[in-house]
Amino acid sequence: MKGLARVLSGALLWSLPAQGQPLVLSLEAAQARALRNNQDLHLVASQIDEANAINLQAKSAYLPQIQFSEQVLRSDDAVTTFGLRLRQERFTQGDFALKALNQPRALTDYQTTLEVRQSLFAGGANLARRRQAQAGVKSATLSGEERRQEVRWQVAEAYWDLVLAGQSLEALRQSLTSARSHAAAAQARYQQQTHPYAEILAARSRVAQLEGEEAAAASQVQTAGEQLSLVLGLDSQVQIIPADTLAPVALTLSAAELEQTALNKRPGLLAAAQQMEAARQDLHQARAGHLPQVQALARFDLDASSPFSRQGESW
Repeated sequence: MKGLARVLSGALLWSLPAQGQPLVLSLEAAQARALRNNQDLHLVASQIDEANAINLQAKSAYLPQIQFSEQVLRSDDAVTTFGLRLRQERFTQGDFALKALNQPRALTDYQTTLEVRQSLFAGGANLARRRQAQAGVKSATLSGEERRQEVRWQVAEAYWDLVLAGQSLEALRQSLTSARSHAAAAQARYQQQTHPYAEILAARSRVAQLEGEEAAAASQVQTAGEQLSLVLGLDSQVQIIPADTLAPVALTLSAAELEQTALNKRPGLLAAAQQMEAARQDLHQARAGHLPQVQALARFDLDASSPFSRQGESW
């Protein structure tokens, strides 16, 4: 195996343009590099982060909502100023004067409000929203795993194409060496007048044929190398030398067992199932919209003539 790898490495170095140091990679290392460099996987990671954020947002429906605000109002409207004086708890007997009632001076009110809301019953919408978000996280994660497997498969396919191309080139070179030796022997026998000239022509024709096949095989090695570089996110001129060689692998599962395993564990199918679950929970949310909702509300107000002050209070 090691000897074949060295022979294959020599064949690849011969066929590829010498630009920079060759990159020797095992299949596992090539797949790891592709997983790091693949832009689609970076996008998938962002989608998973988005799904987790939506899930976190869905959890917030079970928590109380707290709002703190500061409002300012200035008016000389008779009804408004009358109410503001009451809110600020500084209403006096003089405020009942007709002129003060009919033509009040402008009054400024700063209202500081603390409000707490808690959902008690939403018809199951909050639970459905939470389950939908959880299904979204699982779907995004499974879709990411499916894409990772696709990248690994693409790398393996390109990697073994390069290995096979290199092996084909080496086999052709060995055949070419033998053909050239046969042509030289035919030439020697012809000169000794022991064989006809037709044998020389046949040997030379075979050499020419193999030389053409060798050039085509060398071109195939270069093309396979460029394809692997593309999958790995490398420059097409980078020389990649496979460190692994093909070896027979015995299957321990039947075709039916492999099919069942794919149906049970394939991330794409599992992601689709989670998408269906998210759609069902979306339907539950729509149905919950027809039911009454119950909330608890607590509010505390401070009214004053200056910001964040306390002259009057209410709840």
